[in-house]
Parts: sequence; C-alpha cells; structure tokens
Amino acid sequence: MNLKECNPTGHNGYGILWIFLAVLGIDVMERKSKGKIQTKTTLSVKYAKKLLSSIFPLILHLMQIYAIGSWYILIEQKLAKLEVMVSFVVVNLFSTALWHDVYRKKALIRDLVNKCQKIEICFHKNVKNMNFIINICLALTVIISTISALLCSFYMSTYSIEYKIYYSFFWLLRNENFICLLIRSVITVITSIILLQLPAVVAILSSAIYYKFSNLLGSLAEDVEELRYPVPEDKELLNVMKRYNLLYQLALEVEKALSSSSFLLLCSQGLNLSVVLVVFIVLDSNSFSSVHTWECIPRLILDPLIIVAIVLCGSRISSQIQRIRTNLQLIHNALNYEIENNWKTLEHVKNIMRADFPQMTALGVLTIKPVLILSTFGSVLTYGLLVLSIKKNN
Repeated sequence: MNLKECNPTGHNGYGILWIFLAVLGIDVMERKSKGKIQTKTTLSVKYAKKLLSSIFPLILHLMQIYAIGSWYILIEQKLAKLEVMVSFVVVNLFSTALWHDVYRKKALIRDLVNKCQKIEICFHKNVKNMNFIINICLALTVIISTISALLCSFYMSTYSIEYKIYYSFFWLLRNENFICLLIRSVITVITSIILLQLPAVVAILSSAIYYKFSNLLGSLAEDVEELRYPVPEDKELLNVMKRYNLLYQLALEVEKALSSSSFLLLCSQGLNLSVVLVVFIVLDSNSFSSVHTWECIPRLILDPLIIVAIVLCGSRISSQIQRIRTNLQLIHNALNYEIENNWKTLEHVKNIMRADFPQMTALGVLTIKPVLILSTFGSVLTYGLLVLSIKKNN
C-alpha cells in the first residue's frame, strides 16, 4: 500500500481550526513557497502573516512577566492571597508551556494530519464530516470566555480592588471612565485567551486527531471481523497485515505528537479546577464577589469538557485496538482446529499479533483511558476537601 499514490485534496474535516491556531501564532499548515516568483503583493501578504502570527506569542510572554511581577507586588502590599496568586501564575506558565509544545511540533502535526487523510483515501473510508462540530466547539469557547471576561471587567469597578489594580496595569484613575474600563476589558480578554481559549483550541486539535485515528483503527477492525468467516485466505491476510503495519507506524507518530500536549492539558485543567475550589474555599463570603463568580464560571464549564474530550477521544483508540486484537485471537483459535491445513495462514496471524499497538499516554505518566476522568475529578475534589479542613483547623 503506497501512500504516495493517495493524494488528499486539502485539509478538510477540521473546520476553521487552522485559522484559530494561526491567530495564536501556530500556523500548522504553513507552506514554504519554493521556486515561486515573489511579487510585491505576495511579499506583502507574506510579511503581514508573519507580523500577525508574532503578535500573540509576544503578548503571551509579556503577560507572563507582568503576571509574576504584579502579583508579587500585590502580595507585598497584602492586597492578594498567596494561594490564589501561586495557582494563577502556575496556570499561566502551563499555558505558555503548552503553546511552546504545540509550536515545536507543528511540522509533526502537519505530517500527521496529511498521513491520516492519505490513509483515509487508501482505505476508501467514508469519514464523517467534523467541520460543524469543531466550529461549534470553537465558537462556544470564544463566546463563553469572552462574555465572562467582559462581565468580570465590568464588575471590577465596584468590587475586588486587587483585580482592578492588576487588570488596569496599576493605572487607577480617580474617576471611573471609558478609558479605564476599556483597558481593563482588553487585559481581561487577553488573559482569558491565554488561560482558557488557548488550551481549548489545543484540546480540540488533539481530540480531533485522536478521533480520526480511532476511526481508521475501526475500519481495520471491521476488515478483520470479515475475515473470521470463512477461513481467511493468504492474500486477504497480507492485505490486512499491510494496513496493520501502516496504522502501527501512525500510532507511534500520534503518541509522539500528542502525548506531551495531553499531559500539559490534563495538568493545567486539573489545576484550573483546583483554583476554582481555592477561590471558593479560601475567600470568605464578604470577600467573594461577582468578579470571582464570572471568573470561575468559564473554568467550571470549559475545564471539565477539555478533560473529558481528551480522555474519551484518546481512549477510543485503545478500545478499537482491543477490538482488533480480539478478532485476531478468534481467527487464531479457529485456525488451530485445522493446523495441518492452515499452518501458513496461522503463521501470518501470529506475525500480525506480535506487533502490539502502543498505548496513548500523557507523556508516559498517565494512560489515557476512561477511568482517568474519575481519578482527575477525584483528585481535585480531594484537594478541595484538604484545603477546607486546613482552613477549619486554622
């Protein structure tokens, strides 16, 4: 099976995801124009794209420096709690690490997407169009995070002096006016993009690739099931062996490309949920305000969805692998009944079964399977109860 003969028509099936990633400074589908004549128009477009793609990375790193410095000043002035500050800064650093991880692997992700589409064509697989689902997820992410950020900025005028200082760049005007509100709104939205939208977009990318690869494994599982009755011929098994080997190599690339991103996503979103618990538990009823409410709402909505999406799509791969191996084992058992007549076919089946697919993991630390959802939420809940007991004792 030659992938070079299977040419995809484009990067369809991902909606406007590539546009979102390009805005975040990660142009996964960037193509280098070799041998093309560079006109003034093409050069201006090229430099404009480079300028736009460098804006977000610059803002991202400047905001990290500002966050660490400003929260340190607020703690020194006893205007902020250490627990909230540490959690906030760590979540910011996780987002920066996530951006660098995806940016570093963008060429690997591009090759992975291309290979998946080529294999879909070679397998003659009719893939469900995911454009609508991906676009809806992206739209909801932007709407939820942006609206909550704007409402959070609005309520800062009457509540939470530390938030008002931080999101105004320490520039507090005596009279609340439009400029002050505009500055706060812009900084709040930028922070929301870094803490919420960036992880959500990367989670959608990872989940989409996991899901598409699991569909390819499902197609192979269907082919293996058809071989069970009657006894498979050598030619059919050799064809399955080629597909099996092709997907085995692709599984290694999927694990290499997405393992670290999945780990950072699970850690950052679990920590984000812990921050929400800390805010609810540490702050008393007098300190808790509408600002904290609108800050916590998008985290309570998006963070669990990100964890569930990554785990369910990633674990779908394991279930399809198990399905393939179960059917191969059944074929192996059936061939053993007439081993004298089927010894050559049996040897082919054994050769296929010797190559075991790699498991999808989060940096090799956590295996991505459904039970991970319960363990993640259980850990967050346990941490919250621990903080609550410490607060009561004090």
